Amino acid sequence: MSKKVSEILNSDIQVPEIVQKKADVAFSQIQSERETNMSKKNLKVTKLFAAMAACASIIIVASTTNNYLNRPQEEKETTVAEHTTTEKENMFTMKVMAAQAEVTAQKPVAIAQNDRFGYAINGDSDMNTASYKIDMPLYCEGENIESVTYSINKGYFEISENITDDFQSAVESGKPLDENSNGYLNPIFDDNGEIAMQQEVNDFVEYTVSYENQQKEGVWVTFCNDEIPFSDFDSIVEQKKKTQEEVAAAYQKLVDGVVITCTANYKDGTKKGVKINVGAAALTYEEIGMNVDGMTLQIEGEDKVALQPTDKRAVFTFELQP
Repeated sequence: MSKKVSEILNSDIQVPEIVQKKADVAFSQIQSERETNMSKKNLKVTKLFAAMAACASIIIVASTTNNYLNRPQEEKETTVAEHTTTEKENMFTMKVMAAQAEVTAQKPVAIAQNDRFGYAINGDSDMNTASYKIDMPLYCEGENIESVTYSINKGYFEISENITDDFQSAVESGKPLDENSNGYLNPIFDDNGEIAMQQEVNDFVEYTVSYENQQKEGVWVTFCNDEIPFSDFDSIVEQKKKTQEEVAAAYQKLVDGVVITCTANYKDGTKKGVKINVGAAALTYEEIGMNVDGMTLQIEGEDKVALQPTDKRAVFTFELQP
């Protein structure tokens, strides 16, 4: 283990025993409702570290959260961008659970779900590589749409679905990441470290779902990348010593060049698509669209502070390509 990471693990954070024992499934906790770190009165940012076998590894989980698919309809009305086609009846809007405002190609929107952020970053400072998993609360809305296809140019989508007695995958078709990436089981643990449920997990570089199943209950979608070159660990690990602009710059390095393409497949056989850039920015809570009245922020090792609408937070973002 590298000296820097060893010092962080031993002095900065007290790692719970259950985390150490189950570090290999830490990424799966991004979907676990039990570890949601936002409440109406307190916004708690928890940095979670764990030593992985045979390497110096850092895991950061920021606000694990429920996917937008399980959210009430009144919370699903954030417009990312509207793409109007030449045919009046064939238009669609991309939406995300974030700021309640329309976003242009010049204005990124935070990847958030109302009052929550969901992402995990795993870094190996010895190898100068990093992996990430970011929640994808993105969906297409329009008329006469039969299905929607999502593709990504770097990394892959991870789709986790709760296994029930009448289980049937929401994915109609897809291009697997590789021959070994689909159909494996992922356990979700409760507070006692016991398996609460099983999920089927599939990794795709492209997948298609029916229009109605974009919001199917019990489905979680994240976009991920593994072991990419990355060395700016200080800006991510020691956030209390960095500005939010510096943290956002480090996040941008992780996802630089990542583009998600959304294609609406219409019932008349036509297709229309848009490209969405993934990035990062330091945005105010007001820009994010988050009401922080009465909320406090608590970072491990520091006192709670009252949040202000003008305070900035480093976030991952979506932005429509011109």
